[in-house]
Amino acid sequence: MAAEIHSSPSTVGIEEKNASIDFLSQNMREMVKKIQDLRHLGIENHTLPLPKIVVVGDQSVGKSSLIEGMSEIKVPRSAGCCTRCPLEINLSESDGPWTCRLLLMKKYMYDAAGRTRGATNARPLGPWIEQDPEELHFATLTDKTLLQEHLKWAQLATLNPGRSHTDFIPGEDQETDSTYSQVNAARIIRDIPGARDRTVGVLTKPDRVELKNGNEYNQWREILRGEKFATGHGYFVVQNNPDPRIDHATARADEGYFFSNPPWTTELAEYNDRFGTRRLQTALSKLLLRLIQDSLPGIINQINTQAQYVDQALAKLPNPPSANVAYILCQKLNSFMNNVQMHVDGGSAQYPFLKQWGIIASEFQQYLTASRPGLKLNTPSEFVSPERKGDASASSSKVQKRKSTPQTNGAGDLKKMKIGDLANGSTPDVSEFKVHGHFDHFPKPAKSFTLPEVRNINADTYASGVPGLGNPHAVEALNRISVSHWEDPMKTFLLVTYRLMAGVLLHEMRYVFGQYEQTALFEELKVIIMEFLESIRIEHFHQAESVFNIECLKPFTMANDLFRRGQEEAYGYFFHKRYEARVTQYVKLIDAQQQQTTGKPSRTDPSKVTEKELGPDEFAKELEIMSASRAYYDIASSRFVDTTCQGIHIKLFMRCRDELRGEIEQKLGILNENASERCTELMAEDRERQLRRMHLLKEKEKLDKAQEWLKVAEKTPEPLFYDSNP
Repeated sequence: MAAEIHSSPSTVGIEEKNASIDFLSQNMREMVKKIQDLRHLGIENHTLPLPKIVVVGDQSVGKSSLIEGMSEIKVPRSAGCCTRCPLEINLSESDGPWTCRLLLMKKYMYDAAGRTRGATNARPLGPWIEQDPEELHFATLTDKTLLQEHLKWAQLATLNPGRSHTDFIPGEDQETDSTYSQVNAARIIRDIPGARDRTVGVLTKPDRVELKNGNEYNQWREILRGEKFATGHGYFVVQNNPDPRIDHATARADEGYFFSNPPWTTELAEYNDRFGTRRLQTALSKLLLRLIQDSLPGIINQINTQAQYVDQALAKLPNPPSANVAYILCQKLNSFMNNVQMHVDGGSAQYPFLKQWGIIASEFQQYLTASRPGLKLNTPSEFVSPERKGDASASSSKVQKRKSTPQTNGAGDLKKMKIGDLANGSTPDVSEFKVHGHFDHFPKPAKSFTLPEVRNINADTYASGVPGLGNPHAVEALNRISVSHWEDPMKTFLLVTYRLMAGVLLHEMRYVFGQYEQTALFEELKVIIMEFLESIRIEHFHQAESVFNIECLKPFTMANDLFRRGQEEAYGYFFHKRYEARVTQYVKLIDAQQQQTTGKPSRTDPSKVTEKELGPDEFAKELEIMSASRAYYDIASSRFVDTTCQGIHIKLFMRCRDELRGEIEQKLGILNENASERCTELMAEDRERQLRRMHLLKEKEKLDKAQEWLKVAEKTPEPLFYDSNP
């Protein structure tokens, strides 16, 4: 049956005084009516189930008789016809004559082309496709005797979705192409989560059960006490006359007579409040009403949430402008460029672009400082015999010559980079952009020189025939090597900056033009922005590469005082650390020699070693050369950071602020003679967008009605019932 919920016949508003609802308060009657209205409005779905009573049972167990007994109408009963599809019955009270409206509720559309296909993940019901709930009026009756026949034909119309329901108006005998459906009630109660707790058990056809001994009475007692086949709300026993010709009054009188005889008044008398259709009807009504009252807060909350979602979705899908299209587009461009300017100029917490970029620039600066080449001050060959010393020096010189050639990290030519590579296919929101850690994978320091290596560089570049003179060429060679690792961090800095800029521009584009996302305007804007960034990137990266090459090819500075102070500080640091290293090495040598001579361990106090004992430092000249290179590195790295950041401001930030609007207007073609027609073309929405808005407007209409109807539920409710007795 669950697979056939696509189109259910409903009898709505059987408007006659009915004993089953006499005990309800007026407020709760209104609540029941509102729940009925919500269901037929199409509000109910899998996320918002509405309270209802569902009759479930195996074939021929008396479902039809039970429905008739509670609703006081006749339903199709020949050959189990009532089980062909769900039947929903809504009762309400009226002072007017009895009236019944018969509707076909269509929640699914039958796709004939998919008839032979089975269920899939995309289409779990095979040829049945979910659609907006639709009510098809079938008939309005004022004569109860006609209802049974009309229900029969309404079911046939439901079971033949390929034909118009008007073909099944009573009077035309049509064939049906459906088969009967059967359910196993016990399986449903067992398998569906929570079903058992919500179930009221009904024992039908008690007149067919022979109670001959105490054991059989005990089984009935166990069921009625909830000890066997337990359900959440216990069991009731009803007896309905299977003869469809018997009217309701007679059927209820016969049922009363049946339960007024043994064993119902003797052995089973203690369960008397569970016997009879009227008592079942009253119990179900009370359970339903309590469920409605308990569910109302959640229903109201979900409807309000859905309404809020629909309103937000509609805000993104406004009606396309019908007049002054060029003016509207101009205003949008103004807003977009104003936001971009606020980001680029800074000064507001609402536009954090410059703050985030400043963090990246600061980490770039910190990396260049942390990666400046170091100097290994230990020289194991210094305090050894002349023969071994010569061998070690030669070996070291040979190795260091091979290492002295500057190396790059092989990150590739900047000219090969594209703007599309910046974000790896995505442009994160500026507020979510990762600003830390972009330089963590680069080595610190980038290189560590040894003193023999510095000596070799000095020897390779020495141009004078007089030994011992200062060698500026050695300092320049060290400077070129020291800055050679800047290229890859610079590339990373630029790439991350462009990615951040792209994220800002696309974020502001979505913010300002988001309601036109399904139009040609939105896609063209995105392409223009990315192409603009790509065009300025090429020129900018050439300029950045030129700055780097200048630093590598010709080290130069006029900051003489700053250079001199830096050199003095570096030399003082290197001299102190070098002295400590020499003392440590000398002490180890002396202790080893004494132990070899005396055979006893010896520990020389390093603080007692004198400069005379150490002798002159054979690498004193190398310390001076490295100190000069260190001083220059600090000046050059600061200059390089400043120049790179200035280039970013001029080549990227200012051009986005000053030139992007003109680029957009020119590429969109909205400054030509046919500007109005072009703007209309750009902002025209596609068919999918139109259908989406129409669907949302229908949903909004339904939800607005639902919210209006449920206002009564926010009042202080009256008591649920006038009389708590069955």
